[in-house]
Amino acid sequence: MNNPLKSITVVGDITHIKELSYKLCPDYFDINSGVWEVALSDIALSFTGSGVLFDSVYEVSSNLVQGFYYPEKKTLTKNNVILGRFQVFSDKLKLLANFGSPKWFVVNNQPSEIKLFFKRWPEKKSLSEPGFQVSVNLLLRRVL
Repeated sequence: MNNPLKSITVVGDITHIKELSYKLCPDYFDINSGVWEVALSDIALSFTGSGVLFDSVYEVSSNLVQGFYYPEKKTLTKNNVILGRFQVFSDKLKLLANFGSPKWFVVNNQPSEIKLFFKRWPEKKSLSEPGFQVSVNLLLRRVL
């Protein structure tokens, strides 16, 4: 197991579409071989000035870790597990969220690209969503 710890940085803009994607490179590592875990290391965020900035909490999830829940409709539903949360304050135009000791999640989905989803909580109905430039560092480690 050569170099079982990998680091991936996903960079992009999030506005109305709160999703970033990163195409996996099989030469860097093969997510289909072995058992992998993923953790959110840190997030750097810069407000681009479009839209209205509210004090909010953002949840970050990924298509790498999927869970199931049983909602009121009584049907088993698949969802993406929240990897971490960070808070955005309206008086701060830049933010670095460091998540300290990694909280590891077992990868149970092997897609060809990593997708990160950002969801504001509580959801606010506004005509214009804030825009951000974002850089997310993920750690992946092979455990078997």
